[in-house]
Amino acid sequence: MERRLPPRVLVASSGSSGGKTTLALLTALWARSQGMDVRPFKAGPDFIDAQYLTEAAGRPAPALDSWFLSPKSLRRHFQTWAEGGDLALVEGVMGLFDGKRGEAFGRRSSAEVARLLDLPVVLVLDARKAGPTLAAVALGLKTADRRLTHGGVVLNRVSGGRQAESLGQALRKKAGLRLLGWLPELPGLAVPERHLGRTAPSELRHWREGFEAALPEVVKTMDFKALLSVAGAVQGRAWAGQASGVPGRRPRFKLAVARDAAFHFYYPENLAALERAGADLAFFSPLEDRRLPEGAQGLIVGGGFPEEFGPALEGNGLLRAEVRKALKAGLPVWAECGGLMWLCRHLVDRAGQKHRMVGAAPATARMTQRLRHFGYTTACAAEGAVWPNGGFLIRGHEFHHSTLEGAASEGGGMTWRLDQAGRPSRREGLRFPGGIATYFHAYLPSSPRAVRSFCDACRRWKSPGGQSGRRS
Repeated sequence: MERRLPPRVLVASSGSSGGKTTLALLTALWARSQGMDVRPFKAGPDFIDAQYLTEAAGRPAPALDSWFLSPKSLRRHFQTWAEGGDLALVEGVMGLFDGKRGEAFGRRSSAEVARLLDLPVVLVLDARKAGPTLAAVALGLKTADRRLTHGGVVLNRVSGGRQAESLGQALRKKAGLRLLGWLPELPGLAVPERHLGRTAPSELRHWREGFEAALPEVVKTMDFKALLSVAGAVQGRAWAGQASGVPGRRPRFKLAVARDAAFHFYYPENLAALERAGADLAFFSPLEDRRLPEGAQGLIVGGGFPEEFGPALEGNGLLRAEVRKALKAGLPVWAECGGLMWLCRHLVDRAGQKHRMVGAAPATARMTQRLRHFGYTTACAAEGAVWPNGGFLIRGHEFHHSTLEGAASEGGGMTWRLDQAGRPSRREGLRFPGGIATYFHAYLPSSPRAVRSFCDACRRWKSPGGQSGRRS
C-alpha cells in the first residue's frame, strides 16, 4: 500500500505576537469540528505553544527544527508524526526568516523548515492600525526566498470589514497574494503572557472554551476551506526510504516522569524516544502525589514553572523526602531547568519568597529579572559523568530566568560542557550518584546514544533493598 502524507501547511508571520498561535489553534479546532484528524507541529524550540496545539488538535505536537535534526532526519521525523492524518498543521516560530543567531539569513528558521518539508506558507499579519503599507511587508516576505510557496494571507486583529477589504485589495495588487480571511478582535482569543512567554494552558482552565465560543464569529470572516485548499496543493507520496521508527526490543523498565502544572516542558518525541528504548512511562505530580510511582527505576523531571507553585511544592514533604533519599541511593535521574530547581535545597521566587525544595543538591535556585541564558546549545558530558559516558553530543536549547547559588562540589560537580555560537564554552549542571540536573533542555532524537545510555542505567539500578525500584 502506497504511503502518503496528508495536506500540510505552515502558519507564519513577520515576527512574534503576530497571530500565528491564534490562527493555528482556530484552524485546529475548526478542522476537528469537521471530523478531521489534525496532526499539529511547532517549528523551533518551544514547549508552551506546542501544549496549546496539543489540546486543540487532540494529538501531541512535536517540534520541527532544522538545527536539531539533519534534513533527512527532519523529513523522517515529520513523516512519522504526520502519516495517517487529514491535515499536518505547522505553527512557525518568531518571524518567517528568524533563525539561529550568527547564521546566514533564513537559516534554522520557519522558512527553512517549510522549504525542506515542502510546506506552503500562509502568512498571518497583524492589521491593528495598519494600512496599505502592510502589503509591502507581505511582498517582502514573499520575495525574500523565492523557493517558498505562498498560499495567501490571513489578517489578525482587524477592526472590521471595510479595513479587511481595503487591505485585501492592496495585498492582491501589490503583493500578488490572496486574502484567505481575517480575525476580528474578540476577548475569547486573548492569551496572557509571562516572563517565559505565553502562560501555560494548564494554568488557564477556560482558554479553549473562549476559543470555541469565538469560532462561530471567526467562521464568518475566515475561509478555512480556502486555507485547506492551500494545504492540499502539496499532498503526495511519502519520501522514499523514510520509514517510521521501530520500538526497541530491550527489557522494559518503569520510568517515573514528573508532569503537572509546575512541570510540563516535554517534547513528545523525547518521551517517545524513551519509550522506544524500553521505558514504561509512569507520570506523577510533584504537587499532589505523596510517593514516586511504585517500582520506578529512573526519574525524569522536565522544565516548567516551579516558582509559581513554591508553597505547594514545599508542602509536599513526603514526596520531597522520598526523592531525596532515592537520589542519594543512586536512582538514575535526568532533570532539566525547572526540574533542577526542584531538586535544589531552596527556591526563591520572583517576589523574594524562599521555599524548601527536595534538597538533593546543596544549592538555592533564585529567580532573576533578566534572561540568564538563551539560544541553541550543544551539550557534551563532562569527565566523570555517571551514565552519560562515551563523549556523545546532544543538541538542545536554554531559556531561563533563574540562577543557582551555593552549588559546590558537595553536590558532585558540573555535568555538562555547553557550547553556544559566539560564546565561550562553560561547565554547567549538577551531578548526583545516579544522574544529572541541568538548565539545558535536551532534544533526545538528536542523540539516540544518550537515550540508550540513560535507559541502560535505569535498567541496571537496584534499590538498596535489592529490588528494582521501590516496592510497597
